Amino acid sequence: MAASRVANNIAVGFEWTLFSHGFVFWESPKPEHGPPSDQAGQREWLEGFQQAHADYPDDPDHSEGGETVADALRRMLPGHPYLPALLAL
Repeated sequence: MAASRVANNIAVGFEWTLFSHGFVFWESPKPEHGPPSDQAGQREWLEGFQQAHADYPDDPDHSEGGETVADALRRMLPGHPYLPALLAL
């Protein structure tokens, strides 16, 4: 019983932010974790993506050794309408 209360409090205490969506997108590039349309949101999302890239630079599933953040964005968001804006940030 106590364990379920703890689990519920943890789940309730977590709040998705644009930063966390950008971080999670690195591991799970699903549309629900993709970048938002507004520039302020894109900046926060990009910070999360950059942090994930920095934390896992040699992840063989996601990087091709020496890949820059811009390269990773191009690889993971090909043809995405917000890609040019993200690259400009």
